[in-house]
Amino acid sequence: MNFDYHYQTITKRFISEAYISNEGMLDLSRMKLRHLPEEFHTLSTLVYLNLSHNLLEEYPESIFHMPNLLYLNLGHNKLEKLPPQIGNLTRLRFLGLGHNQISALPPEIGNLSRLTRLHVDNNRLTGFPSQINNLTKLAYVNLGNNQFSESPTERLFGCHS
Repeated sequence: MNFDYHYQTITKRFISEAYISNEGMLDLSRMKLRHLPEEFHTLSTLVYLNLSHNLLEEYPESIFHMPNLLYLNLGHNKLEKLPPQIGNLTRLRFLGLGHNQISALPPEIGNLSRLTRLHVDNNRLTGFPSQINNLTKLAYVNLGNNQFSESPTERLFGCHS
């Protein structure tokens, strides 16, 4: 039996059952997912999506068709970059990207003006785009264990370390 196919089949059934019963919330953490099923884009009314602790190497394109997302956790995967389309998710309040291999955040991250919590710890970040200053509602940021070339607190909060 093909291991990936088996998980895709389980996931499709699980998605349809979990989504219907959880009113816009879907937790697919720890499912060993490498990618999402094609039908995933039909869940456009999702508000909570947890895809943490999987094996995702690329940002799932179908998430860009979920304009109502408030919570998105992609932590503990194998993501190397965050595409500019992240800026389309303007309703996000929580973005979890910790424990990946991301080396840069796109300027479009600044479009997430409602974001209150950002987790980018344990990546390969060396700096931030200037648009990070648009995130004026940030109340919590986890930046630990990165490779910053400048003080991240100075850029984010205008203070000197």
